[in-house]
Order: sequence, then C-alpha cells, then structure tokens
Amino acid sequence: EINLWVNSKKNLPQLPVHALKKNSSAYERSRTVCRWKRDGGVLILTMSTFATMCNKSTKSNNSGNTPPANFEEDARSALLSPDLVVIDEAHTALANEKTSRYKAFSAMSTKRR
Repeated sequence: EINLWVNSKKNLPQLPVHALKKNSSAYERSRTVCRWKRDGGVLILTMSTFATMCNKSTKSNNSGNTPPANFEEDARSALLSPDLVVIDEAHTALANEKTSRYKAFSAMSTKRR
C-alpha cells in the first residue's frame, strides 16, 4: 500500500518495506530492523513491539533464537533514531506517561514525529 501511494507521485523511487512479523523470534526482529536501517525504506511494526525492543532486552519468542547483545543493541539504536515516525492513533496509545510505550517513544530522537 505504501509503494502504491508513493509511486503515484512522479519521480519518487520505490521504497523498500520491512515488516516485523507478529510471531517472529527476537533474532529475526533484530535482523529485520538492522536491515531496514542499512537499506532504508519503511519499517512497519506495532507499538507494543517497538516498546518491547526499546525498553529492555528482547526476549526469545519460543524459538530459542536470541540475538547477540550487540546485534540487539544495534536494532534498539536504529529504532530510536529514525528519520520520520508515523504513529496510528498516537493520541490514545501514548496518552499515559507511565506506560512502556510512552517511555519508548519519548526516548526516540527524530526531527519529525
């Protein structure tokens, strides 16, 4: 859907889209985030996944595949320093300053939110 919208405009390159799948392991999620940071494009993930990956060590998702600590930290760093952030329904999801979601998004360093 993103590429259809962007490509309807003239002279815009096609954007790579990276999505974190719901049941992927911590290693797969970290690998996808690092690939997004390296290749650019759009990263699609839930607010809960974002908060989990940013606020504390990522836990394995029943697969036993945990990423090495530096790989996990590279993914966390990438998530906290994007160029542009779009959050669907942010006015309701980020209303409470005590939630892990609010804390994770507040730690983000980006010029455009």
